[in-house]
Amino acid sequence: MRKISIKNIILTVVVCLLFFVVIIIMASRPGSRSRARDSRRVSDVRQIELALELYYAAHLQYPEVSTSGLATLATEGFLNMSGFPTDPTTRNPYCYAVGKDLALDQGQYYHVGARLENKDSDMLTQDADNNTQNSANIIWNWNQSPDCGTNPANSNFNGTDSKKSPIYDRGVFPK
Repeated sequence: MRKISIKNIILTVVVCLLFFVVIIIMASRPGSRSRARDSRRVSDVRQIELALELYYAAHLQYPEVSTSGLATLATEGFLNMSGFPTDPTTRNPYCYAVGKDLALDQGQYYHVGARLENKDSDMLTQDADNNTQNSANIIWNWNQSPDCGTNPANSNFNGTDSKKSPIYDRGVFPK
């Protein structure tokens, strides 16, 4: 039988403590916190996207943009979250635009997005930038959240601009 010495026990305890200190330092790095906030933003946008599709299935159009933003999704039970999701840092509502087809007089298109902190986030490869030209008969109405840029038909809302971080976005856009 092998004899366990006090030195081995102390060495093991010191190595374990160092391991936990390294883990705590790695978890508290600013980069990991911003990545976690970005993950939450993407998760929120995807939940809103699902709620928008459920709303569309029930009403055959996407909800209008109003002073309450997308609160209609929560009040009508399409968004299964406690409270309406907002950006974890700014507490601003996420970007939302509805495109109304003048020929149909209905909201047939939408754009929902969140500004990410990390410009090189791999989550941006999964988004759906609206790089198409809008049809002449589509009118976009968007919420005026400070995180959204100025217009859903420009690059500030759809992707990135040189002064701000990129926007992770999803939507149904005109072809």
